[in-house]
Amino acid sequence: MAQNITSASDMQRPVLREIKCPKCASPVQQLTPDVQTLVCKSCHSAINDGPDGLTWSAGSKLPTPRVPIRIGQILTIENVKYFVLGRVIYQGWDPEETSDRWTWNEWLLGSQDGRMIWLSLDEHGLVLFNRLRIREAFDVHRDMTIPVGPGKTARVVERYPARIMGVEGELTWRAKRGDLLTMIEGQGEGKLYSVQATDSELEFHEGRVLDQNTIKAMLGEEAAKEYAASRRNLGMEVGVMLLVFAVAGVLLAGVFWMMGRGTVLVDQQLSLQAGTPQPITVNFEYPNRPVLFNLELLTTMSENTFNDLEVSVISPDETETVVSFPEFWHETGVDEGEFWREQQTSGEDAFVPFQSGQHTIELELDAASNLPSMDVKLQVRDRHLSALPLLIFSAAAGAIGAIALFLGIKSKG
Repeated sequence: MAQNITSASDMQRPVLREIKCPKCASPVQQLTPDVQTLVCKSCHSAINDGPDGLTWSAGSKLPTPRVPIRIGQILTIENVKYFVLGRVIYQGWDPEETSDRWTWNEWLLGSQDGRMIWLSLDEHGLVLFNRLRIREAFDVHRDMTIPVGPGKTARVVERYPARIMGVEGELTWRAKRGDLLTMIEGQGEGKLYSVQATDSELEFHEGRVLDQNTIKAMLGEEAAKEYAASRRNLGMEVGVMLLVFAVAGVLLAGVFWMMGRGTVLVDQQLSLQAGTPQPITVNFEYPNRPVLFNLELLTTMSENTFNDLEVSVISPDETETVVSFPEFWHETGVDEGEFWREQQTSGEDAFVPFQSGQHTIELELDAASNLPSMDVKLQVRDRHLSALPLLIFSAAAGAIGAIALFLGIKSKG
């Protein structure tokens, strides 16, 4: 297999000092002068050097990334050799839907002349980031553009919270598993921008996606082919997921369309008195076909009251069938110091006539209700299309898309 990954002996970095891990006492070598975080290879603890001496925080062995990059390798990028110093795995999430999460990898690379760059594996692919300075004021939480140079800005495309899931190697900033930060992603003039902000620090980087030739020179021909294949598979999976969600959306739109179909036989406002039935005569021409009843309360109910309304249909042979509707109610209360309000003011049910001809619909306000009278609106439709099959298919398609999302199709790297 052709490889363009140089061995560590070809670009030996001098060991500046060697310390003992404060947790397991294993030797840990420092290669970078301005390092602030060292990770023990034995116990994976993140070690920091502070005014009170060495401190550590618990860590764990990181999972293998989707590209063959490991600590200590030499990567040749555009004819410059870089030593892989450290790696960070991040997890981000949607602040409005915390179950929607994704992860990505970033590697810290150092060259012999002291340059430090980041190589990121995310939804864009392999991206090379160089650190920049923000020379103008930038509000991490509100600004929708990032100042990237004199008179130039990049638009913010994403802003979300993130957490460090693990670190290895050595880093030029203090980092440990569990640290929280705010991520801002920007785009402008064909370049990508990344802002990582904590309570005490702000890092700003400008990046560009590496092309396949650069990746081939960096990883070798076979590894580059495997990487390209994984990107194609990921794109296909995302495409399938989006198609499934699109189908679910079309089916759901069909549900709402079908719910409003049918011939309106009754569309009437009624004033009901408690204990007095209110009859409506209607002709059903299609036996054994569902008839849809929709009832809406027009009278405003006082707080913490209820009204029970009975609806029945009397067929030509005098058979009486009760149509079920929920109680109308209005409730309020205080829970843990917070005021809440809930109410039920409408309902829907179906009736299947077994005879054709003239039927009588009776509405009666229960005498035990809190209101002696109430105004309602009744609508009756026949020959409507049942939306239940489409609703089932829509739920199934949405579930398939959600499972695909859960299995990591949206993983950023």
